[in-house]
Amino acid sequence: MTHGCDAMPPRPTGCDRVRVNDDRLAERLPERLPDLARRCFAYLGAGLVATVPMTVVMLLAQATGRMGTQPPRRMVDEATDHDPAGRPPGPARTAAAAALHFALGGVMAIGLAPFLAAVRRIPRSIGAARGVIAGAAFGASLYALNYVGLAPALGILPPPTRDRPGRQPTMVAAHLVYGVAAALLVRTLGPAASREAKVSGTSGDRARS
Repeated sequence: MTHGCDAMPPRPTGCDRVRVNDDRLAERLPERLPDLARRCFAYLGAGLVATVPMTVVMLLAQATGRMGTQPPRRMVDEATDHDPAGRPPGPARTAAAAALHFALGGVMAIGLAPFLAAVRRIPRSIGAARGVIAGAAFGASLYALNYVGLAPALGILPPPTRDRPGRQPTMVAAHLVYGVAAALLVRTLGPAASREAKVSGTSGDRARS
């Protein structure tokens, strides 16, 4: 026996909500892929460009006798020392070290994304300082990961406390320069890439209409 009203439909369960969200994500993913690709290229490009001032710091330190062998060259030397075919000549190892240095500079910049996301909570009134803060934190973290953790563990460089006096301060400064430059570039290239994606999407919609 009814009471004059229709039976209430069942409430969606947690599984139903997850299924709906998955369907929406699957629908939006093809639309967002071009924008994600542009953002990735913005980070890669920023990292490559930011590697230039970083390299200048490293070369100046080497010219003044503070650096010794550059860390990328030491990585190449460490890898080729165990090559059964024999150690490549010096110019080849120098070119390989430069290529490795810039490749890592481009790829590592993707790790800047969470740092830039974190500083969005800082008031916009401080302007570009948000990028400087994010870049400096990223650069310091990257230095600690590579030169306090990985390089000593892999035998490429001694721990900072046992390395030559000038190299570690130089690498700290170089990574801070790299991080800040990459952050400021991403904050410029990222919005530009997003605007380009929106303009392209709008033009495509108009062409189809």
